[in-house]
Amino acid sequence: MFIVLMIFFFAGIAMLFIQSRTVQIIYAAIGVAIFTIYLAIDTQAIIGGRELEISTEEYILAVIHLYINIVNLFLMILRLISLSRD
Repeated sequence: MFIVLMIFFFAGIAMLFIQSRTVQIIYAAIGVAIFTIYLAIDTQAIIGGRELEISTEEYILAVIHLYINIVNLFLMILRLISLSRD
């Protein structure tokens, strides 16, 4: 997933030079999908019982990860809604 996030980051930098509305909508939709997957992975790590599990000492870090995922997901949804209204 880290590689996908890096590709998404570099695509965001490339979008500074590409000012196409369609490309921005696609970028926002891909961002929503990426951060939804990250939210599911981090939630599963907190719940545990699978391959990824967070120890009891790392719950604060896990909550910070969840918070960042939710904020990024919310921002991507807002971007997608604002682009679809124009």
